[in-house]
Amino acid sequence: MNCTILCLTLTASLYAAAAPDTKEIVKRAIGREVENHRNLANYTWQTRSVTAVKGSSAKSKTYENFNIDGTSYRKLVEKDGKPLSAAEAREEQEKMDREIAKRRAESPSQRNKRINDERKEREEGERFRKEVLEAFNFTLEGEESIGGFTTWRIRADQRAGFKPASREGKFLSKVQGKIWVDQKSGEWLKFEMETTDKLTWGAFIASIAPGSRIVAQQMRVNDELWHPQWIKVTANARALWKRWDATIDVAYQNFRKFQAESKLIAEAPLP
Repeated sequence: MNCTILCLTLTASLYAAAAPDTKEIVKRAIGREVENHRNLANYTWQTRSVTAVKGSSAKSKTYENFNIDGTSYRKLVEKDGKPLSAAEAREEQEKMDREIAKRRAESPSQRNKRINDERKEREEGERFRKEVLEAFNFTLEGEESIGGFTTWRIRADQRAGFKPASREGKFLSKVQGKIWVDQKSGEWLKFEMETTDKLTWGAFIASIAPGSRIVAQQMRVNDELWHPQWIKVTANARALWKRWDATIDVAYQNFRKFQAESKLIAEAPLP
């Protein structure tokens, strides 16, 4: 073996030994995602969604999200970039007051059922996240800087023979994309996903065409919580007999630590 071949062989061996386990990187990121989702129950935050359908004016709504007696609740606080009118704000407050009163009047069995139903929904979401590990083959493409964080850029290709176990897992066999994972914290920083086949739901009443895209970026809220900063969906969809092109932008902001019964700890919003 000449010197050139020997050097190339040694270099390749050293790189293989130093290269991280790509699936383990993704597994850690999913574990962090599950933990963040659980920690979210201790916070209130705002979600602003803007829907733009081709041929129509964009519509937006902003909600305050928080927890009331063990389960989540959201309250509309803004429409189309403007605060609610006095009448609308009063209606939303009365709606929330009725919900608080309803939950306080529950029997122990009713309360347990409400909390368990939301817990089961959360656990289903966790099963779906963990199925990602089985749905794709992961390939490390390299390093990339995002927002000052050094990340691993990983490509996710559909894995032949994948059989979903969760209710939502069937969608994983019809998408592919990339994920960027922070090398230090193990948190995902960004993902891009594209549909490779038609997605249908509601007994085929609605569907999304191949080529639709979802892009998301995550931010560090504080030492215990990371959360998506924004999500953008671009889709060619059909509902019943109507087809439309739509863009949906969702932004998350104003995270604050939550105390109890719709009261917030008196502190400035987290960055």
